[in-house]
Amino acid sequence: MKNNGQKDVQLIPQDNKLTLIQEALNQDKKWKPIEFWVNSDCGMSYLKKINVKSEEIIGVSSKKYAGSFKTKIRFKLLINKKVYYSNFINTSINKSKFEKSAWYYRFK
Repeated sequence: MKNNGQKDVQLIPQDNKLTLIQEALNQDKKWKPIEFWVNSDCGMSYLKKINVKSEEIIGVSSKKYAGSFKTKIRFKLLINKKVYYSNFINTSINKSKFEKSAWYYRFK
């Protein structure tokens, strides 16, 4: 991930994770999440801050999904209540990734 802006950006991870999810184009060619944000209500989850200087690049990792539905995926990052999107990549997933799991509703 690269900070293309002219100012430094401060990232505040939650439980050592950025607020970063993947979205994919569905059958109707609309961007839909295939991962879902879960917010912590514990103050101890936000201790570490990361400063990303202008033009600096930091490494991030994510899950790679596979399936029979050919689509495009992009990343959606939330920083200070503002959303940023990555370029897309071509891939394939299972259509079931568009559905929120029971796990999501249990921790919402």
